[in-house]
Amino acid sequence: MATFLENAVMHSEAHAPTVHVHIFDTGLVNRQLGIEIRDTNPQIPAMEIEAMQSGGETPLQHGQGIGFWIAYWCLSMLNAEVDFDYEDGNIITMRIPNRSDD
Repeated sequence: MATFLENAVMHSEAHAPTVHVHIFDTGLVNRQLGIEIRDTNPQIPAMEIEAMQSGGETPLQHGQGIGFWIAYWCLSMLNAEVDFDYEDGNIITMRIPNRSDD
């Protein structure tokens, strides 16, 4: 999560970026922890998201760095869900399963 939050601040075109973090219980039966990061930055390029979600890079499709990929991979290892959306800025929503019920 820190990588997504750091990215929202570092890649802001504004002197004082607007970033909101919302932490919530999804209310679902499996009681996932929800974390939403919203910023007012330009949209994350689709190429970045596609490279991350594919699990690998090719010479024609690759990200600009490895931070997003590592964060996404770590969340995947936790069986977390990560969604990317854009509405007047980027919205990254993570839903992390509650492991205390295992």
